[in-house]
Amino acid sequence: MDTTAVGGAGGPGSSPPGRPRIVLEDLAAEALDELPDVAREIRALRRILELGKRLTRIDEEGAFLDAFLEGANSVAGSERAFLVAPDGAGGAHVVRSRDLAGESREPRTIATPAAMRALQSREATLLPRAHEPGVPGEDPPPGVRAVLCVPVPGSEPRALYVDGRSDRDLFAASDADLLALYAEQAAAGLERVRLTAQNRRQRDELVAAGEHAERLNRRLAELLERRTLELRDVREDLERAGVDDAFRSRYPEIVGRGAAMSAVLRMLDRVADTGVPVLFEGESGTGKELMARALHASSRRSAGRFVAENCAALPETLLENELFGHERGAFTGADHAAPGLFERADGGTLFLDEVGDTSVALQKRLLRVLQEGEVRRVGGSSVRKVDVRIVTATNRDLRKLVDDGRFREDLYYRLAVVKLRVPPLRERREDLAALVHHFLVRAAGGGAATLAAGARPEVPSIAADAMDAFVAYDWPGNVRQLENEVRRAVALCRGGVIDRAALSKDLLDGPRDATAAAAGASLTAGRSLRDLVEDLETRVVREVIEREHGNITRAAEALGLSRLGLRKKLRRYGLVRD
Repeated sequence: MDTTAVGGAGGPGSSPPGRPRIVLEDLAAEALDELPDVAREIRALRRILELGKRLTRIDEEGAFLDAFLEGANSVAGSERAFLVAPDGAGGAHVVRSRDLAGESREPRTIATPAAMRALQSREATLLPRAHEPGVPGEDPPPGVRAVLCVPVPGSEPRALYVDGRSDRDLFAASDADLLALYAEQAAAGLERVRLTAQNRRQRDELVAAGEHAERLNRRLAELLERRTLELRDVREDLERAGVDDAFRSRYPEIVGRGAAMSAVLRMLDRVADTGVPVLFEGESGTGKELMARALHASSRRSAGRFVAENCAALPETLLENELFGHERGAFTGADHAAPGLFERADGGTLFLDEVGDTSVALQKRLLRVLQEGEVRRVGGSSVRKVDVRIVTATNRDLRKLVDDGRFREDLYYRLAVVKLRVPPLRERREDLAALVHHFLVRAAGGGAATLAAGARPEVPSIAADAMDAFVAYDWPGNVRQLENEVRRAVALCRGGVIDRAALSKDLLDGPRDATAAAAGASLTAGRSLRDLVEDLETRVVREVIEREHGNITRAAEALGLSRLGLRKKLRRYGLVRD
């Protein structure tokens, strides 16, 4: 056999002076015949090197484990190979298995001392082993001729278990060292495969998160564009109407300064900085949430968060969880703790719309928050102090609900420290011109780029007879219905002028006020009005409900909404049916 002696302090792969250097990969088969004492081990080592190279080319964990176990049978000359792990009950279960035919048809557990010794003490075991004096002998399981089990390095306890059933499958002591070396090499490869898979998952998650962020950015850009238009419209309204010096705050989000609305704003001025609970009463669509936001913006809490929730939109259990939060493990799927709206609104204002629809059980918890200023999460035992101003709204008669026993009287007095009634649109007809103008400008559009360039959107004008119809109508759906009607008129008008032909049949034929109709001409003379809205939604929902004869399920399917979403719209637009 030819060997190469490398002397001196050479580079990598050098040997001490006078010691032969054997390159396993370069040994020819006939050269091994010159080394009868180590030929078997050299062949095994060369096979381990070849198997290691093959394993480095595999990136999928299942395929890696199959190749690893097939290689174990090749290295040890065994008939079956198993990757085992503790089962938590003092035994071992099979993670993966492979026989000489490349199949996995093995038991799910291996209850042998050899496997448990390798898992627990991290020691290799070879059976049968010599019976030492004073040490009980240990034999392979029935039907198995020989067993070899070595630990697999790694963060989790694993063992490589091989066995044979024929005389040719008896293992030598050197097989344990070779198999342990192979297992150590494969463990590093398995860690690489797992890290690669983890990196791939993280990359996919980052890509998905990036796409989600991009969608959110688009939505935020649209919202910013809409808010920019709204702010510009409000500034124009204030410039035309002038600022009422009687108000401490400007209330730019509130359109109209008629007598009815001015009375509400004056009361809002007086209670804004007091911090007391405020209850807004009024019909659906009058703008109660808008008033609550104005109250928050003009108060000392304006730097805090304004958090709103519609109590009628969620079932009791979900509403309780939304308001108070939950601890980890409070219910199925609660894999982490989450704060509720009270905690998120700490230092700010929490607005509860449709508070009259809450259950008696939830009313008890709300009362405790108002009394003690403490909240306890669902499934939690500790309480958290919160500093939240409670503002509520309802389109129902809470006093009557109290008399009927459906609303707690003590909670009612806590919430209604100050009651403000938001007037319906029919009681503030003097604001109709300003509101129609505001909604016309919004409906006419004009994107953020248009506004940034200083351009003004093309706003339709409104004919006097059309404005008479607006003023004469009683508006059962209030401001929300007015906004939708203006939006519809802008969509259907021709030549930049809104006339009676662009108005809905409901507006032309619906409940009217003769006195208001007579006053309409004086309110609209010489005016050119502009803005945006959404009346089509109200009309479409009404038409679909009538077409489906009041069947909520079929109507929701036709509109592409959920049943809950449709019911919310029915309540919002005053279309609730008996």
